[in-house]
Amino acid sequence: MRSGPVMKKTLHSTILLASLSATPVLSADLSTIVNTNSDKIDTLMVPKSTLSFGLGGNLNYGVYGTQYIYAVGNGTFFDDRGNTLAVGYAQGSNKIGMSNQVRIAPSAQIKYFQYLDNSNFLFGANYAYSYLHSRSSTPNVTVPQWGSSTIGEGTSLNLFGLDGKRIGATGNAIASSYQVSINHQMQFTPFFGYGFSRGFFYIGGGPSLSQVQTNVINLIGFAQMRGQPTDQSGVAQSFSGNHWIFGGAATAGFTYFLTPNWYVDLNYTYSQPRTPTSNYWSTFYNPVSSRVFLGGTLTGNSYGSITSHSFTASMNYAFDLAKSTPINVNF
Repeated sequence: MRSGPVMKKTLHSTILLASLSATPVLSADLSTIVNTNSDKIDTLMVPKSTLSFGLGGNLNYGVYGTQYIYAVGNGTFFDDRGNTLAVGYAQGSNKIGMSNQVRIAPSAQIKYFQYLDNSNFLFGANYAYSYLHSRSSTPNVTVPQWGSSTIGEGTSLNLFGLDGKRIGATGNAIASSYQVSINHQMQFTPFFGYGFSRGFFYIGGGPSLSQVQTNVINLIGFAQMRGQPTDQSGVAQSFSGNHWIFGGAATAGFTYFLTPNWYVDLNYTYSQPRTPTSNYWSTFYNPVSSRVFLGGTLTGNSYGSITSHSFTASMNYAFDLAKSTPINVNF
């Protein structure tokens, strides 16, 4: 009868020891389950290989720098019977400082990527399009002119001087404004990247294609006649040059997957089109008086380098091309 309490006490001790021994094992199992589920959630965010389509916005900073413009006018004075009275030309060039521009523009992209087997490294390519519609404009542009005129023999023309003399001529070609624009811009940039549990960092580079437009607005050629600027080319004329220009682009950015299909892409892209040259040509006709007329041609060109800095944010939908469990990346 005395052994009963002793046996009960021993039994209670045995159960307590067994419970204490089982507790670490149970805790370890629960920890393993939680960690496994957590890893699984992170792992499933990034597919092994995808093709995605995205829309977003582009904060663009366009650097227009210095543009160079050249203009030349060739003219002939003739009377109402068609006789040539005098011929001449004037030419010159100038540098135009352009202002830099900041624009917010819509953008779209198509991105492909694929992880290397059993690795955090990946490769891919990105096609991006932006409608920048970025324009820099400088008002009241002056192109100094210098040239000469030859007076026909036997004809007195007070506009120039004595008969049969070749005299110098100076003046200015003046435009109300000069404009340079980047309207459309595209880049194709292969890239390499390094993945983490919910996305990847990447860097790459490739060709770009940009639509660059130049405009010379309301140009008139003036000559110094008797100390006064005198209109030589008649009615103001405007000129335009439009080019699709290849160039180069470099990009760096990162992605963050919100779900296995949806992700955010943030990147910076530097792009520089090849320097385009716009060539201009037109004719002019200017009645000097009721019996004397001036006709001729206006020709010239302009060029200058342009660079573009773009900060883009986009929301993208990814199609899983691997159709398998996403790769397990460690970070």
